[in-house]
Amino acid sequence: MNVKFKNSGMTIIESLLYLSLLTIMVGSMSLFVNMSIYSRVKGQVIGDVEYSGAFALDTINYNIKNAKSITAPTVGVSNNSLTLTDFNSDVISFRLNSGKIEMQVNSGAYQAITPNKISVNNLSFTNNAVLSGDSIETEFDMSYINNSGRNEYTFSKNFKSSTSLRL
Repeated sequence: MNVKFKNSGMTIIESLLYLSLLTIMVGSMSLFVNMSIYSRVKGQVIGDVEYSGAFALDTINYNIKNAKSITAPTVGVSNNSLTLTDFNSDVISFRLNSGKIEMQVNSGAYQAITPNKISVNNLSFTNNAVLSGDSIETEFDMSYINNSGRNEYTFSKNFKSSTSLRL
C-alpha cells in the first residue's frame, strides 16, 4: 500500500523566518511611533518657549511704545527692572522674580506674564538715548523647565528687542 502524506504544516525554519519578519516589522513600527512622539513633544516644548518669549516681548514693547516717559533705568544704564509712566499717569513696572517676568500697574500686585513651565534668566533693560527720544533694549534668556531630565524637554532661547517711545 502506497500512502502519501500531504504536507499541511510549516517547518521550523519557516516558522522562525515568519517570526523574524514579524519581529522586525513590530520593532520598526515601535521605533516610528517612539520617534513621532519624541518629535511632537520636542515641537511642543519649542513652541511653548517661542510663544512665551514673543508674548513677553510684545507685552513689554507695547507698554514702552505707549509710555510717556521712562523712569528707570536712566539713560545709558542697564538694569533688571523697567519702570514707565504712560499718558494716563499710570506707572508700569517690569521685573524678574523667581524665574518669571512680572508686571505691575501703579501700586497693584505684580502679575507674572510668563508661564510656570518656563524659566527666565538674565532679564536686562538698557536705556539708550537717541536723538528722537528714549529707546529701551530688552534682553532675556528663556528655557523650558525640564524636571524629567529627558532630552526632548530641553530647549532654551535668547530673546532681544529694541523699542522706542512713540512721542
